[in-house]
Amino acid sequence: MLTRGGRTDYACPMSNGAGQSDQAGPTAYRGAPGWAAPVLTAIITMVIYGLSTNPEIGFHDSAELALRASQPGASHSPGAPVHTLMGYLLTQLVGSPVAATNLLSLLGGSLAAAIACLLLLVLGTGQVVAISGALAFAFSFPVWGNAVVTETYSLSMLFLGGSIFSALRWRESGHNKTLVILTTIYGLALGAHFANILLLPAFFYLVVAGRPEGFRNSCIFLSTLFVAVCLIAGANIALASNVPSFGQANPDSLAGLLKYMSGSEHDPLDISGAGFYLDRITQHALIFSRHYLYILIPAGFAGGYILARRDRVNSIFLALVFALYMGYFTLFGAGDYYVMVGPAYLVFTLWVALAVDTLIRQNSRDFGKYAGLAVLPLVVVLFLVAQFPVRYAEAHSNRVSEYADESLNLFPENSIVVAKWGEFTVLNYYQQVSMRRPDIMIVLPARNRRHYLHGVVEDYWPFVVERICKQPVVTNKVTEELESKFDMERLAVTSDWFQVVPKNTGGECVDSGP
Repeated sequence: MLTRGGRTDYACPMSNGAGQSDQAGPTAYRGAPGWAAPVLTAIITMVIYGLSTNPEIGFHDSAELALRASQPGASHSPGAPVHTLMGYLLTQLVGSPVAATNLLSLLGGSLAAAIACLLLLVLGTGQVVAISGALAFAFSFPVWGNAVVTETYSLSMLFLGGSIFSALRWRESGHNKTLVILTTIYGLALGAHFANILLLPAFFYLVVAGRPEGFRNSCIFLSTLFVAVCLIAGANIALASNVPSFGQANPDSLAGLLKYMSGSEHDPLDISGAGFYLDRITQHALIFSRHYLYILIPAGFAGGYILARRDRVNSIFLALVFALYMGYFTLFGAGDYYVMVGPAYLVFTLWVALAVDTLIRQNSRDFGKYAGLAVLPLVVVLFLVAQFPVRYAEAHSNRVSEYADESLNLFPENSIVVAKWGEFTVLNYYQQVSMRRPDIMIVLPARNRRHYLHGVVEDYWPFVVERICKQPVVTNKVTEELESKFDMERLAVTSDWFQVVPKNTGGECVDSGP
């Protein structure tokens, strides 16, 4: 292990070419990494994130997560109790739920960038490459986007990055305490975003193959993880007993808990056939390549190969992290699947930085070294130029509050509001946190049992039909059921809200039947 001029270099590759085991731990790094580079990374990231964070809530999950942090209550499945409880604690400090949860995302994203810098130092890169590589990760499109709104992904990335860092340090030390710390942080990652359970095979592989006594290590890992999952399940049950989830699944029974934590109600994997798979894989490959400016894609795979030559176990571990997240979410049913793969961006950026660092070290000419050092800072600048103006403008817009004000002022008194999820969460936030329009009943156009502020609705359709002659009904989701039985009258010229009225009755309200 050599340290020269503030940079850490590989003393030798992991494999000696004779098939000897590399379980004794990586030789790429010894000792504790310096903290100056990670701290500088966190500060730069925090400043840029702070300038591009909107103080308002966002549509969709953002408003729901902020609302649940204020109560506290259960978010949609598979739940995020660590995010909810940390958001609740921050709300007690700052007063505003959305300010607290936005701050949680900002801090999570900034510290995750610092951990990315630490990981690069542990993997042997120089400090300039470590800082610029971590910043390239922080300002990549999906990572930046999730760090400036209320979402679970940044906090999840912080804990997941911490667990990866702890895993690499455990391979060096072999201490049981470090293994327990690794598993505990991974448990926190599960509590922030339970989809991280996808990475269980990757961590299990590292624990078994990374050190001697794999069976003993796997027992420590699995037993500690079991306790963490039980605590997460208990937290989900407690939160749901206080305020149930808006979703179909609620952890009010063992079957309900399993359905809730598995996320199965979302039908997560699209099974539309081979044509869908091919189209989605092609689409995601293009999106991913564009986010890395295309030219960095070969560098990423080259960096993965370089790591494989140096440390077989670490390279397989990180490759599993990348493949499991990319493989699962590429086929995810939701249209915004590509913003959910932050761990894949972390791993790929590590590979890119390793390739750049190797290029610098192998170049004997000063010009080549300086040109190599400029690569990742140039990428960071390009990311900032492409995204910062748009994100800064969005951070200073009042789009959500203006929409909520306009909508809440349009609704007739004591109306039933049938809203799409994106607007449903915003209206609920304003109704329950800002105490706006307590007279209205807000429901989703869901044909299954849901919990709302005003009570349980088994099926929105009979709920609406039974009340339409007694209460005004408005919607921004014209479903087939509503359109077949009722007429739609737009509430305002510029509005997407319609009042639902009986069809062809000459103004007389009659029971249309479910």
